[in-house]
Amino acid sequence: MIAEGRARWNEESFFKEGKHQFGLAQFALRTAVGLDRWVLLVFLAWTLAILHRQDGLTLEECAFLALITVLPHLHLNRLLHLFSKNAEFLHQHGYSLRYARCNS
Repeated sequence: MIAEGRARWNEESFFKEGKHQFGLAQFALRTAVGLDRWVLLVFLAWTLAILHRQDGLTLEECAFLALITVLPHLHLNRLLHLFSKNAEFLHQHGYSLRYARCNS
């Protein structure tokens, strides 16, 4: 019974963290396949965050560390999107924003 309780606690912890930290509750698709894929992506993100867990870091910080370690191009794309989204604001305050992609 104790072993079952521990297993259940691990599952409950995943669903709680998945819902609050990784967007499990934001599922908006209408198919079972879509739901399966969404849960799989949330589980993958949660697993990567747990694998990158370090003392003194929150789960959110661990997830960010996993993102820039495993998928640096995704992090770079997020930054470039943020810059382009705020380009007009930056221009109004005297900043000129230019970036180029170099293929090596």
